[in-house]
Amino acid sequence: MADPAKFPLPVLPGLFMTHGLPLRPSRLLLDFYARLAARHMGPQVQLAGFQRRWTAWRHDDLVQGVERAVLDCYPEVPLHEVEDMLLAQAHDLAGADTALVTAETSLQRYRTEEGDELGEEDEGLVLTIKLEETGQPTGVLGWIELDAQRRPVRACRPLPLMLPGAN
Repeated sequence: MADPAKFPLPVLPGLFMTHGLPLRPSRLLLDFYARLAARHMGPQVQLAGFQRRWTAWRHDDLVQGVERAVLDCYPEVPLHEVEDMLLAQAHDLAGADTALVTAETSLQRYRTEEGDELGEEDEGLVLTIKLEETGQPTGVLGWIELDAQRRPVRACRPLPLMLPGAN
């Protein structure tokens, strides 16, 4: 199991704050991010053909150390277009009152240089990992930098993520 201490949560005064307190995702999300990041950093990992994945687990199962997905799918459309439908489907499968942990993983391109005439060689590629717990105001967002062959290079520390509806 990955050591969550390898991914300490940064505290940035004034940023990531709610009600004057720093955002603190649950220990479960931080530990689970460490496991997922370590799994994606394996030497055999190559994400050729991968675009996005959405997975939901029962919160109580993860607390007990059981990683049995309620729903695991690879949507062909951007996740923001189907997230509500997938969450509703996961709740139907797990039980309406069941707390869930969801993970969105997707490939994202970013610019490594500035300018208008940049080509693909001036772009980097990362695998983003976004974790949320239903009913909680904060989640976790992290990423894994990939090389040109879509192999993992390094994982970042997770950042706290304020979720919609959190005050």
